[in-house]
Amino acid sequence: MDSHAESDELEISEQAIDSDLRERVANVEPSTDHGPLELWRGFLAHARRPLAYGDRFERDPDNDQLRFVLERTGSGAAVSMERRIGVVVGYDYEGTIIARCSVVIEPHEPCAELEDHFGIEAYGLTSGGVEAFIADVEACAAFAAFIQSRIVSVRAIAQYS
Repeated sequence: MDSHAESDELEISEQAIDSDLRERVANVEPSTDHGPLELWRGFLAHARRPLAYGDRFERDPDNDQLRFVLERTGSGAAVSMERRIGVVVGYDYEGTIIARCSVVIEPHEPCAELEDHFGIEAYGLTSGGVEAFIADVEACAAFAAFIQSRIVSVRAIAQYS
């Protein structure tokens, strides 16, 4: 599916992070029953890539965080899966690269029973938080509703915020 193993270090640049995320979700067919689960797996493959901190970037748990959010809308729900990478060189903060997979899903019964806004945040791979994040997300009702959904649209992008 992808040309990068999870163990290959990911360059800390907007272009490299954007390319990696897009590559991991590009072959997902959103209209299938397994589309939401395959997007989740693609996002996780990205989240599991170690960052190439080297001598230039600050290796700190706050510089690698993950987020899963479901927000109910009038026409269904929006799901966002994010990896936020704080770019700190020495002691100088240069910004945050947000790698986001945004998904709009059709309205259906499991979503109607959810809170209007639900989110889980955790530290990423740098602090060993990915597996706990996965367990927390996959145990929640918002995730169950997401993987039972029909996808309307998907957008994957990484950019400085």
